[in-house]
Amino acid sequence: MSVTVQIDSHRIESAAGATLFDLAKQMDVRIPTSCSGKGNCRECLVEIAQGGELLSDRTPEEAHLQGDFRLSCRATIEVGSGAIRCQTCSAARFKSRSTALVCRASTRRRSLARQ
Repeated sequence: MSVTVQIDSHRIESAAGATLFDLAKQMDVRIPTSCSGKGNCRECLVEIAQGGELLSDRTPEEAHLQGDFRLSCRATIEVGSGAIRCQTCSAARFKSRSTALVCRASTRRRSLARQ
């Protein structure tokens, strides 16, 4: 039995036990990370669109996340059949108040620097 995993527009078949981060690497899908998948940097965000119930429960490293967001290095396939569909996220796309404020401020500085 296998799970069909789609990350962005790439698909792969996988057995239980693999992380979304490892599957992305196998498909040459770039997911940002500075800790090489150890769960420390919180950069490897993916948004689960389908099949979240096939994944492991959230880990303590993911306690800050809400909604359908997961750390790809912590999201492990647990069920042996089904389909998971997700998309990669960048820090700029992930909406949080602090990130939004930082993005707006840095954009304004760049705009002023160009003048």
